[in-house]
Amino acid sequence: MVNETQSAGDVLVQVEEDAHIATIVINRPRKRGALSSSVVNSIKAALLQCGKNDKISSVIIRSEGPGFSAGDDLMGKPPSHHEAQECIRAMELCAVPVIIAVHGFVFTGALEFILGADLIVAGASTKFQDTHAKFGLVPTWGLPARLPKMVGIHRANEIMMLGETFSAAEVRMHSNVYVYIAVRKVIS
Repeated sequence: MVNETQSAGDVLVQVEEDAHIATIVINRPRKRGALSSSVVNSIKAALLQCGKNDKISSVIIRSEGPGFSAGDDLMGKPPSHHEAQECIRAMELCAVPVIIAVHGFVFTGALEFILGADLIVAGASTKFQDTHAKFGLVPTWGLPARLPKMVGIHRANEIMMLGETFSAAEVRMHSNVYVYIAVRKVIS
């Protein structure tokens, strides 16, 4: 089964079902996986549908392109705070486990987004960064509440306040991120 959400002729989010696993694919490689209003609303709808499907035992969310996501779609229509929070909450409340497979880069809003998953699988070369403070922005999708639970309060403050890039290996030392050696395993 394949469901697709389109915007202006481009497939933004694709849902594939195979052997009791649903895979939600963010298909915006030219936009660096940017999270638009349409993308987060489509992911939320897919999660709700997968959670009600007795044939689905788990959901994987991944992205096409050189990295998982650069964060908000600042050049298009970014999701409202409410839309983003509802999508993240749909991950947390999904009736089946939600696994996010990241590769390349996970920046700012995307970092907030992935924290709703039950498990994060990252390629060994994946880079993470929160740039909210760097640009004078306030993280409103739940980062200040979720990140300390994952990495501890002091490491979370360092990540949020300094805005430095950190690796998947560094995240692994502090959290439930499983680090793969081969990126191919994360995105295939």
